[in-house]
Amino acid sequence: MKIAIPVFNERVSPLLDTAQSFIIVSRNPEEVSQVWREQSRSVLHLLQAEMCTVVVYNRVSRELADMLATAGISLLMCHPVSVKKLLCMLTHDWQKVSICSKPKLCCRKQFGIITDGKFKERSMKIGITTSGSDEKAEVDQRFGRARAFMVFDEESSSWSFVENSQNYNAPQGAGIQAAGTVLDEGVSVIITGHVGPKAHSVLKAADVAIFTGAEGSVLNALQMYRDGKLTSSDEADVEGHW
Repeated sequence: MKIAIPVFNERVSPLLDTAQSFIIVSRNPEEVSQVWREQSRSVLHLLQAEMCTVVVYNRVSRELADMLATAGISLLMCHPVSVKKLLCMLTHDWQKVSICSKPKLCCRKQFGIITDGKFKERSMKIGITTSGSDEKAEVDQRFGRARAFMVFDEESSSWSFVENSQNYNAPQGAGIQAAGTVLDEGVSVIITGHVGPKAHSVLKAADVAIFTGAEGSVLNALQMYRDGKLTSSDEADVEGHW
C-alpha cells in the first residue's frame, strides 16, 4: 500500500484539491519520496501514476472525492499536522491507520450536523476580515494577512472572534492557511477588501462565496453584503503575498 500526503509549508495541506506536492510513503520506511504536481496535471492523475491507494486529506471537494472513490483510492482523514509527525506515525505504527468512508467534503452541503439520525443543515456563517477584536472594528483590507476574522452566525445572530495572528507576519502561505482557518469555522461566505490568488483558489474549491470591496466597520460590511453592494469575486483581485 502506498499513501500520498499533500504538503503545504511542511504541513498537511488544508485542501487536497490545491496541493502542489505530495510525500509518497510505503510500508517500507525507507521508501519515502516527494512528487511535485504540474499545473496541468490533476491530483487524481498524479496519484494514479504513483500507484497510490490511499491519500491523506483534511478537506476535499465533493467532485474530487467522487473521482477518487471511482478510481479506488481511499481517503485517510487528518488534521493539518506537521508532515514529519504524520510520517512518524505512518512509518512506525501502521496499525493505527484508518480509512475514512465518509469524506469531510468542502462544499456548502457539508456544513450540517446529525441529530436523531437525521441530517440538519447548519446556519450560514459569514466570515469578515477585521483589524480589531469585535464587530465594531474596521474591516481589514487583506484576507491572508488579516489581523483576525469576525464570524457571524445568521441563525443565532451571534458573533465569534477568530484569531489569525499566526498568518499576519507569515513569510509565505498566509492566504492558504487563513483559508483553512475560516473553513474550520464552517463559513460559507467571506467578506473582505481584497483576496490573493492562492487563498481564492482554496476558498472557491471549498465552494465558499467571496465578496470583496468591503470597507468601514465589520457591521457596515455585513450590511453592504445584505444590500448587495459588494462585488462577488470570481478571481483574485491582488497578487500574492497580500
